Amino acid sequence: MDKTRVFGLDLIRSISIWMVLLYHQGYNIPNLKIMGLGGFGVEIFFVLSGFLIGQILIKQLEKENTFKSIINFWIRRWFRILPLYYFILFIRYILDPNIGLNLLYYVFFLQNNFYGISFFEVSWSLVIEEWFYLIAPFVLFAINHFTPKSDKTKLMLIMIFLLLVNVGRYFYFQKVGQYGAISAQFVFRMDSLFLGVALAFIKLKYQSIYVFLKRKSIFLFSGISLIGYLLLAMLYSEKAQSQMFFCTIGFFLLSLFIALLIPFMETIKVVEKKNEINRTFYKIITYTSLLTYAIYLVHPFFFYDFQRYIPNNYNFIFKIVGTYIVAYIVYRYFEKPILSLRDKFTVNK
Repeated sequence: MDKTRVFGLDLIRSISIWMVLLYHQGYNIPNLKIMGLGGFGVEIFFVLSGFLIGQILIKQLEKENTFKSIINFWIRRWFRILPLYYFILFIRYILDPNIGLNLLYYVFFLQNNFYGISFFEVSWSLVIEEWFYLIAPFVLFAINHFTPKSDKTKLMLIMIFLLLVNVGRYFYFQKVGQYGAISAQFVFRMDSLFLGVALAFIKLKYQSIYVFLKRKSIFLFSGISLIGYLLLAMLYSEKAQSQMFFCTIGFFLLSLFIALLIPFMETIKVVEKKNEINRTFYKIITYTSLLTYAIYLVHPFFFYDFQRYIPNNYNFIFKIVGTYIVAYIVYRYFEKPILSLRDKFTVNK
């Protein structure tokens, strides 16, 4: 197992994917209509992804703030995301070829905006992720270029970018007036990921602040605030779909509360050698985290396409076991070999 892995972050990732699996099995937080348990899990993943990718980008662009660095970042991300995505997309096309040339919307991650996601529903979040990977390097490149020495100014510009996303979302809400019409629009969802980037910047540049954010009191405050947000959404239920708060600043607050949980979660460790229970728990969480992307793309086949072939007794167990087995095979014999090729395609100086 990779010694550099952070167990607390693996735990967050595992919780988020299990929220998705439980939601697609039919479980949900009562009266949580605006996003559901699965959508909540994806929001957690957005912030965590921004935090992890933000650290990589910030370090890389500080080392060499050139377009070549951006290309190398894209190459590494595309090797991670695209091959498996296109492979699963091809399988879906074999199962349902009626989509025809409209498949191109999915190929270029435009389905959220111009076509719809019914062909491959879970791909909506990948659209937001992929466009973040395209946009974030340019944003950070520009910030580094115009403020090469001032960390305070860089952080301020990141926060201004977050503000602009929220202002844009407010005006877009005036036009569409619905949560569902906003939640999958990548232009107005960048703040979820960029909040993770802001947290990554604080970790790298303002360590004393990040140490403060690791306090249990901050974790408890964020957790209580998050529960309060969910209770409010449950209280409004269906009405939340058209409430300005949930459709505008609510997105930002939800991501902020999630972001503030991360510093403390980084401190959580499991002593793997302590006993068998610890070892088993560690392995389950770590492997689930490793397989998250494959699980996310593979599980719809078991939860929807193959459901009629699964016995009613132990239905959920069959789905989970099948998903994990196929996800492991895909990771071991497809993802890992492709990832090993990344360095051969990076652009040299």
